[in-house]
Amino acid sequence: MRIDPGGVECRGSCTPTFAPGARVTLTPLAAEGWQLQGWRGACAGAAGCAVTLAKDALVTGTLSLIDARWDPSVGKQDCVDAWGKAGEKLSSCDTTKDDYVVVRKSKRNVALCRAGALVKNLRAGLGEQPVGAKEKQGDGRTPEGVFFVPRLNPESAYHKALVLSYPLPADAQRGVSQQLITANVRAQIESAHAACVEPPQNTALGGDLALQGSGSSTDWTRGSIALDDAAIDLVWSAIGVGDTIVILP
Repeated sequence: MRIDPGGVECRGSCTPTFAPGARVTLTPLAAEGWQLQGWRGACAGAAGCAVTLAKDALVTGTLSLIDARWDPSVGKQDCVDAWGKAGEKLSSCDTTKDDYVVVRKSKRNVALCRAGALVKNLRAGLGEQPVGAKEKQGDGRTPEGVFFVPRLNPESAYHKALVLSYPLPADAQRGVSQQLITANVRAQIESAHAACVEPPQNTALGGDLALQGSGSSTDWTRGSIALDDAAIDLVWSAIGVGDTIVILP
């Protein structure tokens, strides 16, 4: 917490000293992903804490996770790892190596990144079957891999949507081996990726997946990654057609 006057930053427990009659205010400094649950002692509730000191006063602040599923601590390293050297690990369709996104499914974290550095962590909701990579239409899973954005949809039913270049060529190869699609459909998917355009969406592998709005608090989509509307607005301001979206397990 921050303690004023004096701007003392207290990480854990501390005992600052003030003159009798001083008006002391306490401001929570929660780490990303955490929020103030409430005060105890000389302050109560979850609003601001201000104490006029007539004598020694004890104040304890309790923090809680915003969402027990969400762990933004991975975002910084995910940005570094997905960037590689000078953006070499981004999609080959990403011709301007600057802004990109890394989704860490198991942590429900979306990292907005720029040139290997973290810009902002955002909470995500996933497909209704969040564990495992997408394999086919209707399985409710969110895909994994390195994707580019072939199209933006500002009129999405889910506020805004950045479409994913799913299926990937590797998905197409798997689809043929599992007899989900034909060799001709695989060739269409591979050709689309080579040309950096949207691959076929109406196949047995599934499609119409995106990074979108409409809420992150639950896993509710058919396989898309869902953010709160304010969060997708932030991503929308940085990410455009051709930019990279990396999705990790």
